[in-house]
This record gives sequence, C-alpha cells and structure tokens, in this order.
Amino acid sequence: NVIRASDLFIRPGKALSFSEVPNLEEVERQAILAAITQNEGNLTAAAEQLGVSRQTLYNKMKRFNL
Repeated sequence: NVIRASDLFIRPGKALSFSEVPNLEEVERQAILAAITQNEGNLTAAAEQLGVSRQTLYNKMKRFNL
C-alpha cells in the first residue's frame, strides 16, 4: 500500500508563486459552490459530499454569502 502523487491529484508543472495560491477560505468557498452545483442544488447531498452536516453547510453558506 503506497500513496503516489497520482493518488493525490498532484501533477508536475510550474510551481505557483505565493500570490497565485488561493487562501484557504477561497478554496473552501469554491468547494462548497462546486458541491452545490454537482448536486444540482440539493444541499443535503452537497453536505454529504463535503463530509459535513447540513447545518454546518448552511452556516458556511451564510458566512460566505452564498
């Protein structure tokens, strides 16, 4: 059992500069939007996909004005 770079979706390429790396809040916001979109607006399914409770998803949506 070995974890490889391909298992982590790491692709070789140009390193990002510090200014190009999104902050953690933006990554979280984008993950929430992607989950909601992929689940066609079904927030229960989106919460399950993200591994959080529905209430946590609602709280994060409020925090990010989604």
